[in-house]
Amino acid sequence: MDETKALPLISIIVPVYNVKDYVEKCLDSICGQSYTNLEIIVVDDGSTDGGGELIKKFQKNSHFELIYKYVENGGKMRAINEGVALANGEFFLIVDSDDYITDDCVEKVLSYGKNLPNSMGGMIFRKMDIACLLYTSPSPRDMRRS
Repeated sequence: MDETKALPLISIIVPVYNVKDYVEKCLDSICGQSYTNLEIIVVDDGSTDGGGELIKKFQKNSHFELIYKYVENGGKMRAINEGVALANGEFFLIVDSDDYITDDCVEKVLSYGKNLPNSMGGMIFRKMDIACLLYTSPSPRDMRRS
Protein backbone atom coordinates (compact mmCIF):
# COMPACT_ATOMS: atom_id res chain seq x y z
CA MET A 1 0.00 0.00 0.00
CA ASP A 2 1.24 3.48 -0.85
CA GLU A 3 2.33 5.05 2.46
CA THR A 4 1.13 8.53 1.39
CA LYS A 5 -2.40 7.27 0.77
CA ALA A 6 -2.55 5.82 4.30
CA LEU A 7 -2.17 9.36 5.67
CA PRO A 8 -5.29 11.54 5.82
CA LEU A 9 -5.48 14.11 3.05
CA ILE A 10 -4.92 17.64 4.36
CA SER A 11 -6.26 20.57 2.34
CA ILE A 12 -4.28 23.77 2.78
CA ILE A 13 -6.35 26.81 1.88
CA VAL A 14 -4.50 30.01 1.03
CA PRO A 15 -6.68 33.09 0.50
CA VAL A 16 -4.75 35.72 -1.48
CA TYR A 17 -5.29 39.36 -2.29
CA ASN A 18 -2.53 41.56 -3.76
CA VAL A 19 0.34 39.72 -2.05
CA LYS A 20 2.62 39.12 -5.04
CA ASP A 21 5.66 40.07 -2.95
CA TYR A 22 4.88 37.48 -0.24
CA VAL A 23 2.97 34.58 -1.77
CA GLU A 24 6.04 32.86 -3.22
CA LYS A 25 7.60 32.41 0.25
CA CYS A 26 4.25 31.19 1.55
CA LEU A 27 3.84 28.59 -1.20
CA ASP A 28 7.49 27.52 -0.91
CA SER A 29 6.93 26.81 2.78
CA ILE A 30 3.82 24.77 2.03
CA CYS A 31 5.55 22.81 -0.73
CA GLY A 32 8.42 22.07 1.67
CA GLN A 33 6.24 20.22 4.18
CA SER A 34 7.49 16.93 5.58
CA TYR A 35 3.86 15.74 5.57
CA THR A 36 3.22 14.42 2.08
CA ASN A 37 -0.52 13.89 1.55
CA LEU A 38 -1.54 17.48 0.83
CA GLU A 39 -3.58 19.45 -1.61
CA ILE A 40 -3.08 23.20 -1.85
CA ILE A 41 -6.03 25.43 -2.67
CA VAL A 42 -5.24 29.04 -3.53
CA VAL A 43 -8.24 31.33 -3.81
CA ASP A 44 -7.37 34.68 -5.37
CA ASP A 45 -9.83 37.26 -4.07
CA GLY A 46 -9.68 39.60 -7.07
CA SER A 47 -6.01 40.55 -6.92
CA THR A 48 -4.80 43.22 -9.32
CA ASP A 49 -1.04 42.92 -8.72
CA GLY A 50 -0.32 40.09 -11.18
CA GLY A 51 0.29 37.53 -8.44
CA GLY A 52 -1.96 35.05 -10.21
CA GLU A 53 0.73 34.40 -12.83
CA LEU A 54 3.21 33.53 -10.09
CA ILE A 55 0.70 31.15 -8.51
CA LYS A 56 0.05 29.48 -11.88
CA LYS A 57 3.81 28.77 -12.16
CA PHE A 58 3.65 27.05 -8.79
CA GLN A 59 0.64 25.13 -10.02
CA LYS A 60 2.67 23.71 -12.93
CA ASN A 61 5.72 22.84 -10.84
CA SER A 62 4.24 21.72 -7.50
CA HIS A 63 4.61 18.07 -6.50
CA PHE A 64 1.33 18.52 -4.58
CA GLU A 65 -2.01 19.06 -6.24
CA LEU A 66 -2.44 22.82 -6.41
CA ILE A 67 -5.88 24.19 -7.23
CA TYR A 68 -6.04 27.85 -8.21
CA LYS A 69 -9.32 29.72 -8.33
CA TYR A 70 -9.82 33.40 -9.13
CA VAL A 71 -12.96 35.03 -7.75
CA GLU A 72 -14.17 38.61 -7.80
CA ASN A 73 -13.22 40.53 -4.69
CA GLY A 74 -15.54 39.58 -1.86
CA GLY A 75 -13.30 39.56 1.19
CA LYS A 76 -11.08 37.07 2.98
CA MET A 77 -13.88 35.01 4.53
CA ARG A 78 -15.56 34.53 1.16
CA ALA A 79 -12.23 33.38 -0.28
CA ILE A 80 -11.81 30.93 2.60
CA ASN A 81 -15.35 29.62 2.07
CA GLU A 82 -14.57 29.13 -1.64
CA GLY A 83 -11.50 27.13 -0.61
CA VAL A 84 -13.50 24.99 1.81
CA ALA A 85 -15.98 24.22 -0.97
CA LEU A 86 -13.10 22.93 -3.12
CA ALA A 87 -11.36 21.00 -0.32
CA ASN A 88 -11.23 17.22 -0.47
CA GLY A 89 -9.18 16.68 2.67
CA GLU A 90 -10.27 15.06 5.88
CA PHE A 91 -8.81 18.14 7.60
CA PHE A 92 -8.07 21.59 6.32
CA LEU A 93 -5.58 24.20 7.32
CA ILE A 94 -5.73 27.92 6.53
CA VAL A 95 -2.46 29.73 5.90
CA ASP A 96 -2.49 33.45 5.22
CA SER A 97 -0.72 34.31 1.99
CA ASP A 98 1.71 36.72 3.65
CA ASP A 99 2.79 34.10 6.21
CA TYR A 100 4.96 31.03 5.92
CA ILE A 101 5.02 27.82 7.89
CA THR A 102 7.79 25.60 9.22
CA ASP A 103 8.47 22.38 7.35
CA ASP A 104 6.88 20.29 10.12
CA CYS A 105 3.84 22.52 10.73
CA VAL A 106 1.26 20.22 9.15
CA GLU A 107 2.59 17.16 10.99
CA LYS A 108 2.55 18.94 14.34
CA VAL A 109 -0.87 20.52 13.90
CA LEU A 110 -2.34 17.21 12.71
CA SER A 111 -0.89 15.31 15.68
CA TYR A 112 -2.41 17.86 18.07
CA GLY A 113 -5.69 17.99 16.17
CA LYS A 114 -6.19 14.23 16.20
CA ASN A 115 -6.24 14.35 19.99
CA LEU A 116 -9.04 16.92 20.13
CA PRO A 117 -12.60 15.80 20.83
CA ASN A 118 -14.90 15.91 17.80
CA SER A 119 -16.89 18.72 19.36
CA MET A 120 -13.83 20.96 19.21
CA GLY A 121 -14.25 23.29 16.24
CA GLY A 122 -10.65 24.12 15.64
CA MET A 123 -7.23 24.67 17.06
CA ILE A 124 -4.67 27.41 16.71
CA PHE A 125 -1.03 26.39 16.71
CA ARG A 126 1.50 29.21 17.04
CA LYS A 127 5.22 29.09 16.50
CA MET A 128 6.77 32.54 16.77
CA ASP A 129 4.51 34.85 14.73
CA ILE A 130 3.14 32.15 12.43
CA ALA A 131 -0.35 30.80 13.03
CA CYS A 132 -1.87 27.66 11.59
CA LEU A 133 -5.53 26.88 11.99
CA LEU A 134 -6.71 23.29 11.79
CA TYR A 135 -10.38 22.47 11.71
CA THR A 136 -11.20 19.00 12.91
CA SER A 137 -14.97 18.82 12.79
CA PRO A 138 -16.92 18.96 10.65
CA SER A 139 -14.71 18.02 7.75
CA PRO A 140 -15.06 19.95 4.48
CA ARG A 141 -16.82 16.93 2.97
CA ASP A 142 -19.35 16.88 5.83
CA MET A 143 -19.96 20.61 5.46
CA ARG A 144 -20.82 20.22 1.75
CA ARG A 145 -23.30 17.42 2.51
CA SER A 146 -25.42 19.51 4.86
